[in-house]
Amino acid sequence: MIYMLNSKKLIVLDPAGGGSRLGFMHGEHSEAAVTRALILKLKDKLLMDGKVDAKTSFELAGKELNCEWPDIVRWSELKELNKADIIDFFIRLHINGSSSEAKKGIRICYAGSLFPSIAMHDALVSRAQEENYSLDGGMGYNQHFIQTAPMLKLLSRELVIVPGFLSNPTDREILTGERGQKMLAEGMANGIYKILEIKTE
Repeated sequence: MIYMLNSKKLIVLDPAGGGSRLGFMHGEHSEAAVTRALILKLKDKLLMDGKVDAKTSFELAGKELNCEWPDIVRWSELKELNKADIIDFFIRLHINGSSSEAKKGIRICYAGSLFPSIAMHDALVSRAQEENYSLDGGMGYNQHFIQTAPMLKLLSRELVIVPGFLSNPTDREILTGERGQKMLAEGMANGIYKILEIKTE
């Protein structure tokens, strides 16, 4: 699949899981379903704002969102697609889980400069506070990528965002509810604009 370049920055959004890989489960909720829902809301928000171009990693590779696409194969194919350096920023979304309901809050994983991680964290926490939600559970930032360190070798142009624990009741309400998902999508969009220094007014 050949992606045609345009004048807008291309943001590629990658949900954890593919095909039958559900990830962390809590009752009826799966990491894969939640990350896909959030990724699609974020994509719609970015496209509606019109400041950047946005595609899921699956779209970029010409695949269905729920197809079997293992991570190791995914990174290889995405690196191949990005040989022309068409991806301006890459976000991978995961959901945390724990045997303890007490664990909560977001974690941002980065590979290069700390700035994108701080900007994204602050944008999410700030947007959550506007809705009287709390996302800051002390997880903070982590210079480590989940299994893939880093994924596409974009260094300061990629993040892993883990916006909460599906096992925590408060986080779960945010992660699975329409209002919470909308808030997270808006917060992540604000973070992207801060990182890329795109004016929002």
